[in-house]
Amino acid sequence: MNQKFAKSSYEVFVADGDRWTIDSVHSAKWQAMDRVQELLESNRYDAVRVSVESDSKHVKTGVIFEQKCDGKPHKTITISPVDAVPLCGTFEDSYEYESRLAIGRLLRAYLDEHQLTVLELQFSPGQLGLLERNETLFPQAAQRIATLHAQAAGGRPAEWADKIYKTFARVKERAKTALELDSFNQTLKEKGLEGLIERTVKEVATENRDFYVLGALAAYLGEVAEWNAKLERILDLAERGLGGPALGFADEAIAEILDGASAVRDVLGSVADAITAHGTLARLSAGRLETKKSTRPNIARLNALMGRLDMPLTKGVLLERVRNGIGGVGPLTREEGEANREAFIAFVRQLGENGGLLGGPRMSEAVIRRTRITLKQGENDLTMEQGIDSILGLLADRTVRLGHLLDLTRSPLAEKHQPIVLDRLQRIETNLSSISSLVPAANTPGDALIKVKGVKERLELAKLPHQLHDGFRIKIDKFEKICRAAMASGKHSSFAKATSKGGEKKMAKNAKTLGRMVMEPGTCIFEVGDEASCAYLLRSGQVEISTHKNGSKVILTTLGPGQIFGELALLDKAPRSATATALEKCELAIVTEDALNAQIEKLEPFLKHWLLYLSGRIRDLTAKIEQ
Repeated sequence: MNQKFAKSSYEVFVADGDRWTIDSVHSAKWQAMDRVQELLESNRYDAVRVSVESDSKHVKTGVIFEQKCDGKPHKTITISPVDAVPLCGTFEDSYEYESRLAIGRLLRAYLDEHQLTVLELQFSPGQLGLLERNETLFPQAAQRIATLHAQAAGGRPAEWADKIYKTFARVKERAKTALELDSFNQTLKEKGLEGLIERTVKEVATENRDFYVLGALAAYLGEVAEWNAKLERILDLAERGLGGPALGFADEAIAEILDGASAVRDVLGSVADAITAHGTLARLSAGRLETKKSTRPNIARLNALMGRLDMPLTKGVLLERVRNGIGGVGPLTREEGEANREAFIAFVRQLGENGGLLGGPRMSEAVIRRTRITLKQGENDLTMEQGIDSILGLLADRTVRLGHLLDLTRSPLAEKHQPIVLDRLQRIETNLSSISSLVPAANTPGDALIKVKGVKERLELAKLPHQLHDGFRIKIDKFEKICRAAMASGKHSSFAKATSKGGEKKMAKNAKTLGRMVMEPGTCIFEVGDEASCAYLLRSGQVEISTHKNGSKVILTTLGPGQIFGELALLDKAPRSATATALEKCELAIVTEDALNAQIEKLEPFLKHWLLYLSGRIRDLTAKIEQ
């Protein structure tokens, strides 16, 4: 817990010709900016400047604001393109998080220039006055909001613009009452967010409580000048303990800070390239960033917070930044060719969570779009089908594969390529014969249940034909019951053994009693990335061994009666390096791990080493084919 607040002083200077003299000194930035507004309106001086001095390592000292008294800023700043803003039924709606986020995106360049959140802007008469004096930016912003409101709700843009100017005037007038909130800001510092909320419940009318809390937070953030320092302040509050409404206010404040690219760069510091930044933000959103001694303190603290508390707004803005970066066409690394491909593949695998990819449908679509560019061979991008199959080949966890496809059904991409997505889903549903066919690597029934529930949540939102949806639901419900029953019985070890070796363990056991296993045409016997516990002797039928390259299936070989397959993973204890599929009805004899090891132990030491060498060579060759 960090309760030692850094001290900063804000000095306001005025210029008479080329000579600068000090006008006043303030303890908070918003107070200094209010004084600036008064000086600019007086037209008594040629220019006004604000300089900061601080003992915080997060605050750069020096000039943070300078403007001529003719109202013209030193450089022209324009609005940023936005496609939607929430409708405000009353002027109080402008204080809601969704409105603040939209305004922040519209005024991003201006806010970054002043290192200012919309929350701070709304409670500072001085900052609001400076914005209003900007004869280029302010009318642009008002007109853009008016146009978007007219498109969404009807009416003429001019009518909406009139409402917006009136709303701004009311916000500006109300901001003057923020001067009365000093004691609430002090309560925030001394007792934290929960203490502040408790005080408002006792002393403030219900309809004004949020205004008092937001006003105190705005003043609290306005005492420091840089994004890193603002984040540090909210983290100080959060680490005192949060729950209920207090957690919601903290989540909003952190999300608003991190919604800007400039703030993210300041908080992250120097990173190697875009893909590294995207990976860091994705893992940070889930609270699973591996922190090191070199990790910036605020990043480590935020990571711990994200892992401990439910902060959907902060998670949302972080993942949205990742989605936008990945879904674009800008370079991800400073390298080209294989290094770029490997960095992207590693990033995709980091996105896996319980039952899908972090970021949901939009992330799934963004990843596929980037895959088509990054994993292409030659001049042409991969086809959509190749892109979809490439991602499935990269995701070793079956629940992640399934969740990713389920999310895709809700993306615009699925509208154009629905048959491809549904075909892959149908294949998975057909092969869900047991819980081990979905969660082969679960350590405990609790682990399996988390994965199954993650898939179930995505299934309920997916856009599927009724028959396919019902097929998945029946099986997923059954798997969930199995997990819960195992948890209730306490038989964790037996459950782990049954799932960690997948369906193969059960097949091996059955083979001892039945003497054979029969696979119907089209059945997947095992997939790339699966763990292995047995090999197979093909007694009748044909089996196809395949892998993927650039999203397209590559057939390595077709096996016939008398041939053994699947032994490679038993030799080197690594996951399956290829996929085996029954081309026709097949009869298989199971070669158990124990049986194979018993035969290997009978070999001369040289032959044993030679077998391991060959297995490594085969894996290398398979890996080269996949590249």
